[in-house]
Amino acid sequence: AVLDDLVAAARQILGDRFVGAYLHGSLAQGDADLESDADFLIITDGPVDEEQFVALARLHHRLAHGESHWTRHLEGSYAVAAELRSLSGVGRASWPYVDHGSDRLEISNHCDTIPARVILHENGIALAGPSATTVVPPVPGDLVVADAAAGLAEWLPDLDEWAFTDAWSQRYSVLNLARMVAAHETGQVLSKRAAAGWAATLWGGEFAPLLEAMVAARGATAFDDPADPAWIPQQHAFFAAVAARSGS
Repeated sequence: AVLDDLVAAARQILGDRFVGAYLHGSLAQGDADLESDADFLIITDGPVDEEQFVALARLHHRLAHGESHWTRHLEGSYAVAAELRSLSGVGRASWPYVDHGSDRLEISNHCDTIPARVILHENGIALAGPSATTVVPPVPGDLVVADAAAGLAEWLPDLDEWAFTDAWSQRYSVLNLARMVAAHETGQVLSKRAAAGWAATLWGGEFAPLLEAMVAARGATAFDDPADPAWIPQQHAFFAAVAARSGS
């Protein structure tokens, strides 16, 4: 119901500028859990104007304070169709965006990423409008690999500063790192759950207990619970193994 509400209201606000509405992320990949975002992308045929931005901001404030579970997990952007059709400027967009659980619309490039485009093209679910395959082009595997390499180089040096802060940071650091190393080696964008299984196999089961525990913790422990100290040594070992394998 919340997605129906979102799409109907956005279509009314945007009028002729509305192109389509899509789900991507883990919901589209079929691996969502109660901690997952409801990742959406609403595509427009031009930038949202000031009046439309104000109306969309009111919409997301209302939705965020609804009673449904998913009203508190909406995350997405209002993307310009022409910018989605090009791979040359990925990461430089300025789209209206609502963060996970937020009631505030802001301007961000958060959804303008290689992984988001891959999932949208390969798994995107059209809530309204044409097939997702027609609104975003396929992403070559070498671009996925290069993007993952850049992500690993950026992430790995700073992990010790935040990866043990709380339960959410602990599981997010492990599972997102598994996604990045899988993308780096395969050119594919896997869900966190699928990437955990892939990484467990890659290292011959050495990190399987850690990866399985991080998957199981999603939705089972609060975001701000303390990190589980029992897994911190394995976290350090996993981070080191990824760094050694990726050359970062």
